[in-house]
Amino acid sequence: MARKCITLALVGLLLTALGLRAGDPVPEDYLQEISGRFTPAKPTVVMQYSVHYRFLSLNLLQVANATIETTEGYWRAPGADKDVPCAVIDVHLLSPSVIDKDERVGRMYINDRIVSVVTMPELETLYYLKMTDELLNPILGAKKDLQYFHVYDLAGGDLEFFSHDYRKNISSTNLTGATDMASQGREVARVLNLLSDLYHERCGPISPDSDFRIFVNCDSKAIPFAARSERTHIEAFGGEYTALRVDVMPAREAPKGVRTRDFTVWAASFMDVAERTANPNLLKIAEETPAWGMTPLIADYGMPIGHIRLSLVDMKTQDSGAGWFSVPEVVYVPTGPREADAAGY
Repeated sequence: MARKCITLALVGLLLTALGLRAGDPVPEDYLQEISGRFTPAKPTVVMQYSVHYRFLSLNLLQVANATIETTEGYWRAPGADKDVPCAVIDVHLLSPSVIDKDERVGRMYINDRIVSVVTMPELETLYYLKMTDELLNPILGAKKDLQYFHVYDLAGGDLEFFSHDYRKNISSTNLTGATDMASQGREVARVLNLLSDLYHERCGPISPDSDFRIFVNCDSKAIPFAARSERTHIEAFGGEYTALRVDVMPAREAPKGVRTRDFTVWAASFMDVAERTANPNLLKIAEETPAWGMTPLIADYGMPIGHIRLSLVDMKTQDSGAGWFSVPEVVYVPTGPREADAAGY
């Protein structure tokens, strides 16, 4: 009992130091909630991506490794007597410095995680949690030091948003355009069905002048983005594909003065990609995946100079038994500004 009281007291002091009030959520709250309410039913599909900085069509620097783990299973909501089919998507973005367990100093340190829970097959978002820990000190451009998390909680039907910036010790429950973000969370299936129709040429291509819109959180504002699509041939994981290319950019009605970035993705059907692996577990999951199942092969994220490219390098399955989902044992403790700045670059 004494040890428990001491632990609770330390947690209280820690929350105060971080600018969080007692009762404010921390990432571990949501990760524990997801881990406790989700029961895996299929093997986890693991997709691994290399992440490079590119300029003039050349890979100049490896920025990070990205891993996307998707597990299908069942969700038990509080007070419910029936499980709901759903999927948990767990994304890790780690720079080489994190993988090598280096200190949070130098040119680049990226330790990001995104966890999302969606119903199946409707793909309605229940949770979207993003944890960001980045230190970027480029040769060209401004230094960036980010440590924050934000969560979109739609499990109760309405959007509940919470964010905390550890560097500034600021919490917020206000997201401009929250209604649009909540609506988008319920329309993921519509977007994926459209992409599948475009890929299989069941409809004509879309353009920025069409009414297609997705909303992206940019500086705590829900910004509308438009898109342009075309079918194209690319060399990617496993060989040559006839892929769907989608270019995404701020819509014409997007507000001015908000920092945004264009991005492009090349995608093929999950079945087309799984067949390149000859993995029987992947093929079985692909056969049971709805027609809208698409796999990103390559993605480009625009920068002021050059761009960041993600390229699929491996796809496999792994057991989703005990330990399928990682929950940190301690509350996230960021490096203090004074300590990080004193280390030098």
